Amino acid sequence: MCLSRHHHHHHHHPHSDDFFRGPEGSLRPASPDNPLLWPVLGSSTLLFLFSLPEILSGEMSRSRGLVADGLHNLLDWAGTLPLLFGLWAERRAPSPRFPYGLGKAETLSGLGVLLMVLASAFMTLYLSVRGLFSPSPVREPLLAMGIALASV
Repeated sequence: MCLSRHHHHHHHHPHSDDFFRGPEGSLRPASPDNPLLWPVLGSSTLLFLFSLPEILSGEMSRSRGLVADGLHNLLDWAGTLPLLFGLWAERRAPSPRFPYGLGKAETLSGLGVLLMVLASAFMTLYLSVRGLFSPSPVREPLLAMGIALASV
């Protein structure tokens, strides 16, 4: 019986579902099969839809609180976009331009979201301090209260 050595290389090419798989085959957050993706996208869509009436009615009624809450909702919605992009980018295979891959893309997108939150905080601080020195009464308190209650 002749036993010959058989040498071959195993090349692992990503399968279609591997794009969304993390360590030990766990689903990545950006996977369409991940049960958490759709609720996150659905809730962020609702945040976007509620943010616009809040901002507009806050401006019409001169309610800084309503505008701030609307901007907060808009920021929550906008924050999902770079995170989803980062989750997608980090799964890309290494290339000649990025020989180590884009494994830090999600971390960098998180930093981008942090900068958005800081910018929003400073804008809210500025508007609040300005409102302390030049207060203006809420014009349409019932409208402001109705929109605020509807957004809860």
